[in-house]
Amino acid sequence: MAQQLRRGNLIVRPISAKLIKDKATGTMDPYVLIRVGPQEQKTNYCKNGGKVPNWNEQLNFSVSGEDQIHILVYDKRTLAKDKELGAATLPLMNVISMKQFEDWVDLIHKGSVAGQIRLQIVFNEEFLGAGQGVGQQGMGQHLPQQGY
Repeated sequence: MAQQLRRGNLIVRPISAKLIKDKATGTMDPYVLIRVGPQEQKTNYCKNGGKVPNWNEQLNFSVSGEDQIHILVYDKRTLAKDKELGAATLPLMNVISMKQFEDWVDLIHKGSVAGQIRLQIVFNEEFLGAGQGVGQQGMGQHLPQQGY
């Protein structure tokens, strides 16, 4: 049986991270870049966040056939290109089937574990009713406001 194309709003909230790598000099200023299909958004950088940055920001995406969520964590640099600290990829179908996801996800850099990032993800499906336009399914699911 073929997978049905699902459309909707994907809310991705990078909460915090536990990073292994730290610069020899200075402090890391990490930020998160999320890619869903051609869409790309990033958090503000966590100034002096070091190995345990907190973002707690919400990023919104429209999805209509994308199959993966790409998560990249970078160190913001002033005089050089921002440096990748770790990355992860999540199958979007897993998130869609659960409607909500919250967990620590391993970050990989150059083939080794580089830390973990805590993510909250919510998928609100859009549907086409007979003779109706596109609308939200009204699942009533919201991201919990939790302190970490």
